[in-house]
Parts: sequence; structure tokens; C-alpha cells
Amino acid sequence: MDERLQKALDFSNFRHTQHLEKQRLREKVKVDLTLAYNGGRFFLDKNFLAFINTLIPDDGTDTLVVLDDKLDPILIQDIVEFRRVCWDRYFRTVNQYYIDIEALKKKRSVGAVVDL
Repeated sequence: MDERLQKALDFSNFRHTQHLEKQRLREKVKVDLTLAYNGGRFFLDKNFLAFINTLIPDDGTDTLVVLDDKLDPILIQDIVEFRRVCWDRYFRTVNQYYIDIEALKKKRSVGAVVDL
């Protein structure tokens, strides 16, 4: 096989493997950003986090009912604690995702990408 053709094939294989690894990391982030809390399931995206920030009640009550991803009503006993748990999970997950993506960018061979 021509050397140029072999290099092109190797590069194509590398890019495909890198793409598959990025997809795997994205799926992992989706799973990690799903929070089970008090019998409900919540996906911690930016919209939900902004919504949670608006839930701190003015009247001093800590208990609220929130709809989860399946539209089930979930009683949140301590909304401040719930917000802390949501933000903590979100930032831990996003920071780890950043670290994983940066590490993937530095890999320059199929073997290095697969060994992540």
C-alpha cells in the first residue's frame, strides 16, 4: 500500500476513534447530570439550575413541591440543600468533563485514545 494512503487511513481511523470517545464522554456527562433525589429524577441542565435558583422562597418556608423529569410531583423538604446538591453535582461533572476532553485533545494515536 502506498505510504501516503496508509497515513491517510491511519489518520482517518484516529479521527473516528477520537470522535467515538467524545461521544462516549458526552453520554457519560448526560448520565452524571441526572440526579435522583427524594424519589424523583432531575436532569441538571442550565435551565433547571436557573429555575432552582428562583425557588428560594421569600416567606421563609423550606418545603416546596417540584415536578421532576417525568412530571411527577416531588416534595423537596429543604430547598436550599437541594440547590446545593444540584450545583455540586453539576460543577463536579462539568469540571471532570473538561479534564477528560482536554486529555483527549492531547492524545495523538488510536492506542492513546483507547487507553483513556
